[in-house]
Amino acid sequence: MTQQEEVQLWELDSGKRSGEPLDADELYKLSPTEILFGADLTLAVMYGCSSNLCRNSTPGIQLWDIETRQRQLLPVSAKAANLAFSTSGDMLAASAPDGSVHVWNVATRKLLATLRVPFPGEPSGLAFSPDGTMLALGQEDDGRILVWDVDRSRRSSPTNIPFSGDLYPEDIAFGPGDVVASGDGDGRVQLWDARSGRPRGTLKSGGVPIVSLAYGPDGTLATASGNGNLSLWDIERRQQDGLATSSGSRGGPDLMFDRKGALVSIGSDIRSWDVSRWGQIGEEIYHHQAAVTALAINSDGLLASGDERGVIRLWDLGSGQPSGPPLSGDRSGITALAFGSAGVLGSGDQGGTVRLWDTATGRETRRPLEGHDGAVASLSFSSDGASLAAGYRPGPNDPDWQRGRPIRVWDAASGAVIERPKIGFEGGVASVAFSPIGRFASAGADYLASWDTEIWDSQIIPQHYPRGGPYSAVAFSPDGKTLASSAIRFTPGDNRTVILWAMPSGAGRAEQLGEPLEAGRTRTNDGSFGALAFSPNGDLLAGAGKGGVQLWDVPSHEPIGERLGSFPASSIAVSPDGSQVIVGDSAGVVQAYPATIDDWLRSACALVSRNLSQRERDSYLGSEAPDQTACPEYG
Repeated sequence: MTQQEEVQLWELDSGKRSGEPLDADELYKLSPTEILFGADLTLAVMYGCSSNLCRNSTPGIQLWDIETRQRQLLPVSAKAANLAFSTSGDMLAASAPDGSVHVWNVATRKLLATLRVPFPGEPSGLAFSPDGTMLALGQEDDGRILVWDVDRSRRSSPTNIPFSGDLYPEDIAFGPGDVVASGDGDGRVQLWDARSGRPRGTLKSGGVPIVSLAYGPDGTLATASGNGNLSLWDIERRQQDGLATSSGSRGGPDLMFDRKGALVSIGSDIRSWDVSRWGQIGEEIYHHQAAVTALAINSDGLLASGDERGVIRLWDLGSGQPSGPPLSGDRSGITALAFGSAGVLGSGDQGGTVRLWDTATGRETRRPLEGHDGAVASLSFSSDGASLAAGYRPGPNDPDWQRGRPIRVWDAASGAVIERPKIGFEGGVASVAFSPIGRFASAGADYLASWDTEIWDSQIIPQHYPRGGPYSAVAFSPDGKTLASSAIRFTPGDNRTVILWAMPSGAGRAEQLGEPLEAGRTRTNDGSFGALAFSPNGDLLAGAGKGGVQLWDVPSHEPIGERLGSFPASSIAVSPDGSQVIVGDSAGVVQAYPATIDDWLRSACALVSRNLSQRERDSYLGSEAPDQTACPEYG
């Protein structure tokens, strides 16, 4: 609304005005007091009379057709407030001064029902259930929420949800599963069963008053506090998603979700938020047009990323710019990348082809290496770049996949196969890795093994059954003395999928180093990691999987905070200077996260523009972080 009390429409994507203001001259001196978008380009605007000059105009709810700019006054709406559209947009509800609620048919503009209130009081919020069958009303007087079955409203009384003491619902929101969320003046966010009125849990137990709530199309709950901070909540886990973020408003803004699932805050300004990456510390580097499926970084800071459409992009981390045009791999999709020496990049694809690229020219250095059917699951160069290993797994169209010896090792210069390591078990390969001290490791569906590359004799690493697989990833520390492995667990909630192994220097056996590493909880049942990477100094281990990204402090074997990211992550690498963890995810984003506590802290403080709470420090920096990891610039 402008200072002239007009209604102006805006394009959220561009931030530009969408046409001229709605014709306020026909509604002389009426003030728009509440605005709400419905479906099919319908806009409901509540107009009130704030001056004696408006006595010739009729206050009430005007329904506007945005395309035609035509409007119609709803009957019995002169002093209504607290507007609410049903999700389908076919009904509009508004509370009346006596506490009752009117419901209109949007298409016909006719009054459908008047819901009588057994406890008259000042309304504080109004919301339809997602399926439009129930309607909830928040009341300030006596503090309560009333919930009606819309179809049976004339024959039954509403469910009464009373609040204790002097508290009342500042705002309410109706979510999936017949759950009503409420926020109150003590800063509590509570969940209620809409049919029985029983409590269903508390998301936030206190703090700054909650003034606005909104449910997104995926069931995510957004809340706004009186200090202008916005938070997202995972209802199933009863946990906050990411850090609370400043809305930029001087007070608590109103919240709504648009049709695309973006969160819109309306306060001292209007802002649109991409909730898919809500509160993330990381910074997007660039974006693919398809899911990122592989990453690799060389010692010069050249980053390569491949996607499921077969495109490989090169990026100079130092300059922050692309390094030449994209490389065109196999259209079946890139599945693996690895850097060799002298700027050579190896790529593997769904079709089982391994290609070698000159990253300076963008051209292939030789004919493709084809040594096995199926898809290339993983690639690794030896430390001197002389040898290249590939592990294979069944492809999407390989019912007769050859199971025998699905690992090939080539001479990178001549392309000759120099070894086909024997595994001893059937099944596909998930990951391969060379160490800098003459060992090779591989993980697969039913094995975890290592080889001495002088004689290529295999050694199964877990010596006792059950072996703990299937295994999904392996990675060597920079000195080659430690191997990290991840296994798939089929027990929901078991996130201890990563184990560190002390590797022998000669003919000895690998020994497990302590207990499996703890990881943050994930929304998926698969807590494993499909990619692992050590930092250059070996003190940091990073894992990427369907449940997001996890960082660990290797010396202490402790996780660094919770899992990161909103999308399944397929690939991961650490920058040569150890300052960034680079991640590729299923949304096509290549993102950089800080790799040190100090950098995490600076990013978190800049993101939220305030001090961090103890819970946030524990969650995002780890419980071992020192107390001084507050934001000094915010006191």
